[in-house]
Amino acid sequence: MKRFNFVFALLPLVLLTGCVIGTVRGKQAELCSNLATLNRAIATLNQIASISTSSVDALRQAEERVSQAYREFRNTAKDDAQEAKADDLEKAYKDLEKAYEDLDKKVKNIPDSSTVAQARAAISENLATTESALTQVKSGLRCP
Repeated sequence: MKRFNFVFALLPLVLLTGCVIGTVRGKQAELCSNLATLNRAIATLNQIASISTSSVDALRQAEERVSQAYREFRNTAKDDAQEAKADDLEKAYKDLEKAYEDLDKKVKNIPDSSTVAQARAAISENLATTESALTQVKSGLRCP
């Protein structure tokens, strides 16, 4: 009888633990999904920047998709970043935020009279930095 009472007393704890683990996994899956969307948007921007027949306007449109994807990721990651226990992950979030902001600013400051080659040269370093920061966040979150 004591064994039954002990097992019965532990049941809520086991169920609660299962719920918490499920919530954490769901949150991580959502973060990883949003990170993958951001990665695809950055890859598209990179591709448009490397095509000589692209226009600066197409580059700006692609960067707007990067902005949208970043905002979605940031909104999902907001709680996770505040609760991040690992210093590396917290640093990775901050590095990604800075890299994104620098890229966004750089694209918005490209003069309308620029050629695609000039625009590509202007943002190539920012693109590489953003991709690197995104890889660090992906690694920290253990995304597939």
